[in-house]
Amino acid sequence: EPDVVMLGMFTSLLSANLWLFIATHFGIPVSTTHDVVGCIMGFSIACKGFSSINWNVAVKIFISWLTSPLVAGIVAGCFFALVKYFVMRARNPFQRAYYLFPIVLTIGIG
Repeated sequence: EPDVVMLGMFTSLLSANLWLFIATHFGIPVSTTHDVVGCIMGFSIACKGFSSINWNVAVKIFISWLTSPLVAGIVAGCFFALVKYFVMRARNPFQRAYYLFPIVLTIGIG
């Protein structure tokens, strides 16, 4: 039903936009991804019921929302430990940072 899908995506886009605007205005932390996924799931449930949701995919999305910050925190902690050990504890940390800075930027960490 292309017309229902088009209406659903359009209303999801409008509602996500409205919520992001309101939340940002009041300084509420908000995630665009969570907002859009929630709007699309909400429209699908309202239109076709709970059976219209592919719960296997939804669970994978929810798990990624939990694991992503954890993995990012672990990677950031490891990077911080490496910088602390190899740059900050060197005899001349400024010179070491000067030479490593282009490498860090090249690999995309900075």
